Amino acid sequence: MEQNGNCLVWTGALSSEGYGIASYKGRFMRAHRLGYTLIVGDITGEILDHLCRNRACVNPEHLEPVTNRENVMRGLEARGVCKNGHPRLPELTLKWRNPRTELGYTLHCKLCRYISTGRNTANLKRAAGLSDTI
Repeated sequence: MEQNGNCLVWTGALSSEGYGIASYKGRFMRAHRLGYTLIVGDITGEILDHLCRNRACVNPEHLEPVTNRENVMRGLEARGVCKNGHPRLPELTLKWRNPRTELGYTLHCKLCRYISTGRNTANLKRAAGLSDTI
């Protein structure tokens, strides 16, 4: 491992997706899962979200056990797109109060909402400066 900012970056083998690969007790596993399990504890049934967005990082402080759905949504939000690939622009984002989440709200794509309810998206796209092909 080597220090890169606050990340502890795995310097061993990497998977094609960029995750560290380690061997432990004759079994190959992702390095961040192994490290987290040995240092923090069991994560059975959950995904470890890299809060730093660096897949090669094995720093337990940068990892949080979450559901697969939460992990996917966080990744999409970090990339600036919704689950259907629409840009995450302020004028295209609805912010709904949700006390069950850590932030107290969830973000929703206006374009997805319009499409799912059969509404015309042309005016919304024009207001956001987007082409009609999105």
